[in-house]
Amino acid sequence: MSTKDVIAGNLRTLRKVRGMSQPDLAQKVGISPRTIARLEAGQVADPSINHVRALAQALGVTVDLLAESELEPVTIAVPTKLKEVLDTPDGLSMLADLFDYERMRGRKAALLALRQIADEPRG
Repeated sequence: MSTKDVIAGNLRTLRKVRGMSQPDLAQKVGISPRTIARLEAGQVADPSINHVRALAQALGVTVDLLAESELEPVTIAVPTKLKEVLDTPDGLSMLADLFDYERMRGRKAALLALRQIADEPRG
């Protein structure tokens, strides 16, 4: 999948998750609703990095998350306080950071386990 297609799908998903209309997002970013519609439809061959940055910021995610990972909306029950945090402008970005941290922690744990196995006496 091309970068423009990933951005198109993620932009639509994140906008809807945030409960925003295309005009709402356009106003927040300072571009036209038509441009938002074209970006979501994958009709912009090479989206401007400035637009991508502004969209990511408005949606509370990193540029990497918006442009490189295919996102799928999920519905789960979470404590009210967690939902309040996730609903903030930085909520999705914080969640992405947590996933990155856990991924790295998992790698470190796997490396530690491999080292322990390698250091075990053979008998």
